[in-house]
Amino acid sequence: MTKSPCLSFVTAQWVNLIRASQSRRGWAAGHTLLGEPLDGAGNRGFGNRLQRRRSVTCAGLGPALAVSRLSRATRRSQGSLPQHVSRCHGTYAALGVRAALSLRVTIRAMMMKASTCGPTLSVLVVASLIALAAGPARADVLEKSKKVGRVTVQYKVVLPSGYDPAKAYPGIIALGGGPQTMNTVDGVLNRNLRAEAEKRGYIVIAPAAPEGQLFFEDGARIFPEFLKMILADYKIQDGKFHIVGPSNGGIAAFHVAAANPQYFVSVTAFPGYMWQPTPAKLQAISKMCVFMYVGENDEYRWHDEMKEEAEFLRSKGTKAHYTVEKGQPHRLETLAGANATRLFDGFEETKKGCSS
Repeated sequence: MTKSPCLSFVTAQWVNLIRASQSRRGWAAGHTLLGEPLDGAGNRGFGNRLQRRRSVTCAGLGPALAVSRLSRATRRSQGSLPQHVSRCHGTYAALGVRAALSLRVTIRAMMMKASTCGPTLSVLVVASLIALAAGPARADVLEKSKKVGRVTVQYKVVLPSGYDPAKAYPGIIALGGGPQTMNTVDGVLNRNLRAEAEKRGYIVIAPAAPEGQLFFEDGARIFPEFLKMILADYKIQDGKFHIVGPSNGGIAAFHVAAANPQYFVSVTAFPGYMWQPTPAKLQAISKMCVFMYVGENDEYRWHDEMKEEAEFLRSKGTKAHYTVEKGQPHRLETLAGANATRLFDGFEETKKGCSS
């Protein structure tokens, strides 16, 4: 049986796309390979596409949904491949120059062939481009809720890449800053935790404050029951978590850890400290590793409280790290994005023990 010339072409160009992508340094979430909208009537004028209410956009969509929507858009435009696919500007930004040029040449060749092979090939080309844009499989952030006592707790879960439910992973409880709403949960996950957790093999659980009650106030009543529920859902190494948070999340991390020390191996605040400290509260976390970070120019001036508590903990034999981040304000960029590796280096350090 003779293979279709069109199918042979797509197969060959798919291989070229894979090769072109090999010099990519990382697959950034939400990049815009197919990010320019195509309106419902198949119009290709840039101004028209932006103005049409019926436009469809593939940026941020999962591959399957994007393929489905582009396939429908392609059929509506009488089988022609959307012209904007060839621009691929979002991908070029994430590629090395050589790989970008190679990718552009490959896509241009696929575009030219698409015009002669008809609608079927158009859909195949789009599917290939979407698969390339998706990159290596990335674990989803799961949105969940649990009834704890009389309150409903909304929370998000980050699972490691290649997650295996039969395997035990280190676990992190992440608490947002400010009002500790789901928006601040998203902030701490995206800025500080998700990428490294997926890469290094951590499970992250990030609850929002129930009924708007902060976790160092009445919101703390969901513990330890919430922790027990999470341990029933996921295999967490040694049944203990790292607990971490910025600002109010850091204060809450100390508060929750001191009230439930049997569930935690470390506390990390960036910044944060034990609110209303007592010797008993600090003693409760003295067997954990403690990591405290504060900006040199922190406008709230938490330096004294954090330093004093770190010194007290060290006097009890605790591995308590107090670090002033040079030139940084309250919101620390030195622990965000690519710098979030430092947080996880601290988590890894706990494997060596937490007593000095």
